[in-house]
Amino acid sequence: MEVFYGTRGKKELEKVICRNCYKKHESWDKEIFEAWLKYINGVNRIRLIKGSRFSGYISLKYHFKKHPCYKKVAKIRKRWFRNTRFVKNISLINFPWLLGIYYADGSVHNKTQLSFSLSEYENIIADEILKDIRKLVGNEFHIVKEKFGNMINIRLHSVELCDKFPSKRDGGKFKDIWSKFSDTSKIKFIGGFVDGDGSCSFEDGIDSIHIYSKSVPFVLSPFKNFLKKYGYVSLKSYSLYMSPDVGKFIKTKTHKRYIKKPYMGKVDTSLAFSMLRRGLSVRKIAKNMDFDKKTILLALRRSYPKEKVEKYIELHRKK
Repeated sequence: MEVFYGTRGKKELEKVICRNCYKKHESWDKEIFEAWLKYINGVNRIRLIKGSRFSGYISLKYHFKKHPCYKKVAKIRKRWFRNTRFVKNISLINFPWLLGIYYADGSVHNKTQLSFSLSEYENIIADEILKDIRKLVGNEFHIVKEKFGNMINIRLHSVELCDKFPSKRDGGKFKDIWSKFSDTSKIKFIGGFVDGDGSCSFEDGIDSIHIYSKSVPFVLSPFKNFLKKYGYVSLKSYSLYMSPDVGKFIKTKTHKRYIKKPYMGKVDTSLAFSMLRRGLSVRKIAKNMDFDKKTILLALRRSYPKEKVEKYIELHRKK
């Protein structure tokens, strides 16, 4: 019979399954018993009731609960049973940027759930994460992207995919991964890490980058040793600073300057933008909304792409 648990799930199953698990309960008929055997082996709920007299899984589950081994089998299914047929046999070494942001903002929970936590204004980075994951699991795999308060959370359940990601506590595993990277891949990995835990210093130049990492400090020294050939790099405690000469080599998916923080002011930016599109000047919009011109212009540029705002302003000037 086909088993659906995945490699690690099979091993866990072998430890807890006993002879009684494969015995028929006295109240069951042949059809329920056959469904039970499929249940033990990980067949999904839809396939369990397909072609049977049961209209839904709940009615079948009612019978399963009578079996003395139901609780431990159900626990194994809940922990390990995942649909893994979409996970592709591709090494994460081919995804250095994704690994970089995983070490910065990613995590694996209970060895079954992969998740990334980002700030609410990092939508561009979130979309890049989704693109890379899609290459690993395909388009049909269910991935959740949700907003919680001021955070964006990306998560999916897959034992097989979680097996691909290393433990972030294991510094030795990181060294092994780092040693397999080419120079180009190392730059992309650092770029992913910067997209997660890095910041750009506008005072020293947009390409000046600062990284602070207390959770995985073992990555900082290899970063410094690799990057110092490009220019000045400073490492103190949990902080790594890269000068502009070094920063320009870092292949981030997007500089922080392209990520807009949400506008938190009092201007109704939706109304102001609709007035701008209708042809009103910023001065007239400011007068109508009882704000000064500078406040309206700042609110529009913070809430909408600068190119669009400038486009409508320029059209008004030409008139």
